[in-house]
Amino acid sequence: MSKYVTREECIKAMEQVAIDIKVMKRALVGEDMRGGIVKDIAELKSKINEFNHVSTVKAELSLRWKIAILGSLVALIGILADLIIRAID
Repeated sequence: MSKYVTREECIKAMEQVAIDIKVMKRALVGEDMRGGIVKDIAELKSKINEFNHVSTVKAELSLRWKIAILGSLVALIGILADLIIRAID
């Protein structure tokens, strides 16, 4: 056995590498270069961004309601305190 690779062995190995690369390329971008894993990941990313936006909007609305309720409670406490002070005087 020689310590060098023959031309035929190199060609055979490179053919297999070319086949493997082609298979990986098809998996990543699809047969027509418009699909595959890359497209799936882009769609998932889009859905995640959409979900995050909806969650952010809901959180902002929830916070606005909490602030409105808190403001109303503070006003009510102020009115009650005023009525108590007037009743005492």
